[in-house]
Amino acid sequence: HAVREVRGGRARMSIQGWLHAPSLDAAPRSSTLQQILGSPDVAAARAAASGQGPLTAEDRALLSRWLAPEYLEGELLPAISQSFADASYVLLTSFLRAEIAEEVVGALAEADKADCVGAEGAEPEVPAYSAGAVDGWTLVGPPH
Repeated sequence: HAVREVRGGRARMSIQGWLHAPSLDAAPRSSTLQQILGSPDVAAARAAASGQGPLTAEDRALLSRWLAPEYLEGELLPAISQSFADASYVLLTSFLRAEIAEEVVGALAEADKADCVGAEGAEPEVPAYSAGAVDGWTLVGPPH
């Protein structure tokens, strides 16, 4: 996996994550495609992604704390699913509830300011390798 920073006049934000094995010591060092596709975790993820099992009232109640209400309505979900199936991506505008989005934007702005990244800081040509390594995050990999 490689990530390259995109710089320009437009504000960009990305929230992403990784699914990790319960223990890195127990995880195999390398896997074949067949091993990955045959994994129970992959089968469960495929079942969830295929639309099997609609959202329950409990699911909706939990998700409603963070997501905009229109993304929890039954009519919109099939259209989103079809759009993703057709294009292999989907753009979800105003996905988070407004107050949650404001909180995320504020937290990101503060983190950028602390790392001297962004419009308000004296932004270096390339951010320091340690930028973002706070609150238990550790750096892994080459510093390029």
